[in-house]
Amino acid sequence: MLLSARTKRLSLMVAQRDGWLLQREARIASLETTISELETMLREREATVHEREKLSEIEIARREDMLHERENSWKIEMTRREYTIREREGRIAWLEGQVRRLETPRLPPCTDDLRIRLKDVATRLPGWCPEEKALWMADHIVQKGYKTATELGVYAGRSVFSIALAIAANQGHAVYAVDAWDNAVATSTLTSERDDVWWDAVDLVAIKSQFLRETISQNLVSLIKIIELPSAEAFRAVSQLVGRKYRLLAYRRRTLRGSGACRRNELVQAGGFRRHDCPRRYRLV
Repeated sequence: MLLSARTKRLSLMVAQRDGWLLQREARIASLETTISELETMLREREATVHEREKLSEIEIARREDMLHERENSWKIEMTRREYTIREREGRIAWLEGQVRRLETPRLPPCTDDLRIRLKDVATRLPGWCPEEKALWMADHIVQKGYKTATELGVYAGRSVFSIALAIAANQGHAVYAVDAWDNAVATSTLTSERDDVWWDAVDLVAIKSQFLRETISQNLVSLIKIIELPSAEAFRAVSQLVGRKYRLLAYRRRTLRGSGACRRNELVQAGGFRRHDCPRRYRLV
């Protein structure tokens, strides 16, 4: 009986111990499942972190590339701007040189050079001033040392350039070139039918352009002062110029009639020139 009771107790204790062990094993199994899940989550988290790190590295590399590209672009732009600035500075320096060149009349260095240039303008430009007269006027101006001159009736400048070159050789101050360069003004006073038809058809705009180009070519921009006036205003302007005692005045009959262009009977008079100074064939009769 005693063994039977003790056996029962031991059997009961073994059964309880087995139940407890089973519970512990179930708990361990549950914990192992949880740990496995946690390990899976950790691996996933680590993979996500690695992926983000990789993306961050790619993004950082991309941004660094963008920064390098911008730096290169800035360098290229700065180089381009520096080149543009140097180019513009060179252009400005060239233009300043041109301005200085135009502001200083190209003075003929000697009489021979002056005569060569006088012959060139007297034969090349359209107009009515013969070479002999151009040389005579220039010689007279140089001999008298005139510094200022005025011409009424410029046309293409055949005679005014002869005067201006001589004034420049004298280190002169100014040559006033007065002309209207206007067909309506040129035909405002009737002369002969043939002359009026010619003055109505001639392209005075082109003639004026040729005169301006030649002024620049001869480097007389600062010396020749252009006064664009018809006859009535030209009379007043000439009166003012003579009243100021300018040394030389050259005018033409056609100018005083209105056109500002030379036809014939050209003469140089007033101020320093007297009527008997001028050769007879050049006097106004």
